Order: sequence, then C-alpha cells, then structure tokens
Amino acid sequence: MPLSTDLIVTAVVGDGEAETGPLATSWHSQQPSLVQPYWHYQNEPETRKALDLIFSDHFGSHEPGIFEPLRGALLTHGDHMHLADLTSYLHADGRLCDLYRRRAERTQTVIFNIAGSGKFSSDRTIAEYAQETWG
Repeated sequence: MPLSTDLIVTAVVGDGEAETGPLATSWHSQQPSLVQPYWHYQNEPETRKALDLIFSDHFGSHEPGIFEPLRGALLTHGDHMHLADLTSYLHADGRLCDLYRRRAERTQTVIFNIAGSGKFSSDRTIAEYAQETWG
C-alpha cells in the first residue's frame, strides 16, 4: 500500500528517540510490518544475520548473555521501529562504500554537495526564533 503524500515522516533525533507528527497513527496503520519488529527478523536476511550475530555473544564472549535484554527490546517492542530501516541502511551503506572506492566520483560528489549546500538550517532556525521572540 503506497504511503500518502501528506503524511509527516518520522524523524530520528540524536538519542535515537523518534518524534512523530500528527498523522503517525495513520502512517503506522498503513505500514503494519514497520511496527511489528519480529516481521523484519523473519523476512529480512540481513536483519536476521545481524541479530543472530549479536545474540550469539560474538561481541560479548567475556560476558555471555550480556545482549539478551536487547533481544526483547528489538524483537517485541515496535514503538521506535529500530529494525524498520536496517535493510535500507545497509543498502545505503553499500552504495557509500562503492562510491568511496571511486575516488574521482567521490571527490566530485563532495564538491557538488558543498557547492549546493545552503545556509545551515539550524542557524536559520535559531535566528528566526530569536527574531520572533526578542525582536
């Protein structure tokens, strides 16, 4: 089912918490797999492989079971949709790694991004807030 164009996108902030807009309920209802984290484990090979590696104590062999609480948090609670974008993240990371290997194209991309960047948005936002608040 396609997403409605008037839905507000979920934005992830620095601490990993998700902020949702007023249409979050509608968005969640259109994307049931996104809020059912076990679906991602069952249906996305990359997600299953990553989680199986974590849960196998590969990263904590000196403390067996250290990541066990993470299993429940990731696979049973869909509130923050931690697994919903893992596969797309891995694909984006793969494209980034491919670009990194092509030095000339990477350099051109960096130059175009810098040249095309505008005024840093938080600077503008802070300035507008200050102007509106204190004149």
